[in-house]
Amino acid sequence: MLTKEENILPLITAYLNKELSHEEQTALEEMLREEEYEKIFLEHVGTYRNYRQLHFADTVNVEDAWGKTSSQLNWPLQREEKTITSYRFSFNRTLKYAAILIVIMTGAYFLQPYFTEDQTLENAVKDENAVIITLADGRKKIINTGADDVLKNSKGLTIGRQHGNSLAYGENLNSQTIQFNTISVPYGKKFTLYLSDGTRVDLNAGSTLKYPEEFIKTAQNREVYFSGEAYFEVSKDDAHPFLVHSNTMEVKVLGTHFNFRSYTEEKSAAVALLEGAVEVKSKTGSTIKLKPDEMGILNEDDNGLIKQEVYAENYAAWVEGRLIFRKVPLDLILKALERHFNVEIENRSKILKKSLLNANFGNDNLEQVMIYLQDDFGLKYKVKNKKIILY
Repeated sequence: MLTKEENILPLITAYLNKELSHEEQTALEEMLREEEYEKIFLEHVGTYRNYRQLHFADTVNVEDAWGKTSSQLNWPLQREEKTITSYRFSFNRTLKYAAILIVIMTGAYFLQPYFTEDQTLENAVKDENAVIITLADGRKKIINTGADDVLKNSKGLTIGRQHGNSLAYGENLNSQTIQFNTISVPYGKKFTLYLSDGTRVDLNAGSTLKYPEEFIKTAQNREVYFSGEAYFEVSKDDAHPFLVHSNTMEVKVLGTHFNFRSYTEEKSAAVALLEGAVEVKSKTGSTIKLKPDEMGILNEDDNGLIKQEVYAENYAAWVEGRLIFRKVPLDLILKALERHFNVEIENRSKILKKSLLNANFGNDNLEQVMIYLQDDFGLKYKVKNKKIILY
């Protein structure tokens, strides 16, 4: 009589060789309903992925973390009323494969058929939009990132100098009142802004920042208003704290480096501190103080704040063009890819709907990213009407 391992091995081999027939896939899915079969399956697939330098690591049960709150995650998440078990993967950083941590609801999710279609991903990229600055008098300035230019206010005075993909504001304009400018960065672009006090702000795709042309000395604070994702390097000024306001929370600093993510269309928000110290305050009045390599996360259940330890540099890696995700649901990764590549992605696949993922895409282009998702998860994709559809 054959052992369970001997029963399932031919099906595992067919799966790894991407040669499963419909009947074999159905049989394998049925076997994986049993815990022992699932364990054997994961062990053998892990050995295979280890050969490819993408392998299984230890098993972590995140049932409590997923069911109760996102405080155990390195990314703000909505509460899910499901019982799940995670299988954690590790990544060899010298390779270009995306490492992915999967919280699997059933082992059968591995078993979607693999195939490759000849797609034209270039057709999915939308028409390029420009970085736009709205001046204090309402005039709009389109930024040509391929050239250099000067920025002037309504009086004809030069208030900033643009060089390519960055704009630096000057000091000593002797402003008596605060005049706000607003910069909007579209999908597919990033932009660097140097404020009048020397603070550097790297704005990610889909972000907006409202800021003074010049910080005036009579003001108690240096205040800006923000939506999206940005990396701040704040110039130190003990007499004038720096405040970043978003629709979800406020960050108060004297001088520090931090990444702030608070997109208007997302319920979640998070601040990761790289250097210095910050105070984070939610709209409900909840307040926490962060030290380097700590993150403050908005708890969507009560709009309070959660603090956890992280490797903060991962959260600012986008500044250098690297996309790094840690324990992130697929829908948030796809949204980040939409912003980064200026595309629209629709996910019709069910295999990773309730999954948490770790991914490191380096400086990979859109085609490489899609190939990684396809190779490692059997995620099929097609391009239709300038939209990438996963299924």
